[in-house]
Amino acid sequence: MRLSILLLTCLLALGGCATRQPPVPGLHDAPASAGDEQLGWRRILIQQRWDPQTTPDWNLEPLLAAELLGPSIDRHRPGLRYWRFHRRAANDSAGHQFSLLLYTDGNTARQLYQELLDHPWTAELLATDIQRIRHRGINQNSEPAVEDRSDPSWSPEMQRAWPAYITGVSELWLGLIREYRSQAPAPQSLAEARPRYARINRQLTELWQAEGQHALLHHLNALFGYQPLLIRY
Repeated sequence: MRLSILLLTCLLALGGCATRQPPVPGLHDAPASAGDEQLGWRRILIQQRWDPQTTPDWNLEPLLAAELLGPSIDRHRPGLRYWRFHRRAANDSAGHQFSLLLYTDGNTARQLYQELLDHPWTAELLATDIQRIRHRGINQNSEPAVEDRSDPSWSPEMQRAWPAYITGVSELWLGLIREYRSQAPAPQSLAEARPRYARINRQLTELWQAEGQHALLHHLNALFGYQPLLIRY
């Protein structure tokens, strides 16, 4: 019972923490603000096509992370103080959405966004799997504080420290995807990549279920001195 509660708590903490494609928002659809070169939270939002009456298909997100977003993260890593992935699916206006959140300056965020739009697979994905691609905060620094994308119900100390934690978790997740990806030649087309990443997503699930307790939950628990958690229902 205790293990089930811990697993549920960790999942919640991580963000679980065909219609015509509307125009993709451009990089200059709003004027840059005076604080454009200052650090702040900038978001790239990829909304997938999904019928809420069906089970979400989670296979595309490892593909997006490793093939479309990962190389840009590597390229611009010196300009990223914090960054993280977020996966979610709910019956609301955002629907099934995969997000990349960047604590960086506006110029760096614009380059990452443009590289996503320019990727050779993006147009095909927009015609099939992706409903729309949007950005938030790229043309204006509306969330300049480190804690601005943390849960406001947390303590101020947790809000400020948490971005470093979730950056590490996102690094881990992307690193695992790349480990599995390296076991075969890189896919040369989207058609070739789809079954490959469906398999990788299954491998990630199996790894989480087999090793998550000790590799992740146990060692996180150890850092806090093996103290009991207050679980809210």
